[in-house]
Amino acid sequence: MKIKEFYPSNFSELEPYWKKIENGKDMTGFQLYDWYRNVNTLFFREKTKKLFRKWIYFLVTDDNDNPIMIAPIQIVKVGFHIGRHGIRRGAYFIGREGYSDYMNFIYNDFDTDAVEYVIQYLHSKYNCEYFRFEQVMESSELHKFMLSKYNARKIPLSCASLVLPDTFEEYHQSLSKSMRQNIRTAINRANKNNITLTHEIIFDLDDETRKELMLMREKRLGDKIKKSKKKASFLGRIYNDCGMIVKKLFNEKQDIMKEACNQWCFCVKDGERIIGYYWGIKNEYKKEYYVILAGVDRDYEWYSPCISHLYLFLKEYYEAGRNDIAAFDFTRGGEKYKHDIGCSDRLTSGLEFRI
Repeated sequence: MKIKEFYPSNFSELEPYWKKIENGKDMTGFQLYDWYRNVNTLFFREKTKKLFRKWIYFLVTDDNDNPIMIAPIQIVKVGFHIGRHGIRRGAYFIGREGYSDYMNFIYNDFDTDAVEYVIQYLHSKYNCEYFRFEQVMESSELHKFMLSKYNARKIPLSCASLVLPDTFEEYHQSLSKSMRQNIRTAINRANKNNITLTHEIIFDLDDETRKELMLMREKRLGDKIKKSKKKASFLGRIYNDCGMIVKKLFNEKQDIMKEACNQWCFCVKDGERIIGYYWGIKNEYKKEYYVILAGVDRDYEWYSPCISHLYLFLKEYYEAGRNDIAAFDFTRGGEKYKHDIGCSDRLTSGLEFRI
């Protein structure tokens, strides 16, 4: 077993190795080479932040140079944190605090020796004693191994995935009773007001459409932030502001819609105007579509366009006899509406330990 180090500057040399092992059973769209190619571009925009941390992709191979595992590691040389905000000195996944909702090492078949090799290598060469691996699926072999081998402290998180059943009737019955009624009401409401909404999945977004979608999202986020600030105490607002400052110091903003590969966007339109959307990436190996961003025009919230038209889309999907989508994964967050539309929990954890 051998280990080689790759850096953001020669990341492309990893492609032939990465492509051989990115389709393992524990892998998601966030372990694909194409996804990390986009994440990798952030390093070159970090400026002074590069003084405090180092990005290394550790490739573990057998004696014949066949890939066993890739560990995308961010080594933090100087840590700074306030409470739960910020980052300690130690080893983390590359992509943390970003849009990566499921994180892991990259492997086809899980190899405990390869994992231990990387951990000990980080400890001996880079003096890493503190390890924090976030957003690891609890169903993965890595999660089970970290708990048993390193007695890792588990920090529970939750994602939600709409795994498509065999028939539309099964999907319909998986919805809560109130959600079925809400969908009927939303559709009838639009018909009554002579509003004809349409839906489609788009795989190529032009710059103008991307700007339109991001503006819709920013307006919605702005409203949520204003509401949360009104509810927060004076000390709570100060704490959150400090957290935002620390986050800006250690994380670069990513124009995710412009940079991501394997994009898809479920758009709901009134004529040519997009009034709601789900946007994300897809894993063609597993036919999984991940929802990373969502938005809705405030003028159309009354019609629940995304939820009602996802229902209509799935009805058409089953009627057409398609089988090219296995799941719409709504990723991070356990919001009630996700379970109301048929999602089940996909549990993840942060794993924290010292050696």
